[in-house]
Amino acid sequence: MQYINRSYRRTDTWWDSRYNPKLCKRITCWPVSVTSNSTRAAMVDDPAHYRWSSYRNNALVETDPRLTCHPLYQSLASSDNRALFRTEPDQIAVDDIRLALNQNQPVGNERFLARIERMTGIRREAGRAAGHGWSRVLKVPQWRELGL
Repeated sequence: MQYINRSYRRTDTWWDSRYNPKLCKRITCWPVSVTSNSTRAAMVDDPAHYRWSSYRNNALVETDPRLTCHPLYQSLASSDNRALFRTEPDQIAVDDIRLALNQNQPVGNERFLARIERMTGIRREAGRAAGHGWSRVLKVPQWRELGL
């Protein structure tokens, strides 16, 4: 671990913040944002050229036996929503998603966020020190209890 941290100038663990669960209203906006990360980072000029992307399978319907499609993706592939993957996402939406994820905040419209605040009794606005907010209270098993 120390070798990796020194070599790549990292200070955290390998998995730091990578698999933290997040609350979001709709998952349909996420594939577009994730798929276009490689083009926004100028790693490739087309998301289909990024080796580790499932873009070809999800947007271009090129089957890959190594991938198991999520039912939501399959329903998108059979509708006009497939066009979402062919366009760049709105930069403001991408920035909002990133900010919310970096702050361990739920993502959604005001009605959804107000509902989560009422159900949990936790405000989204900054207030108490770290450890008293969403990341500590809302874990994946509790989402099911909330009906989300």
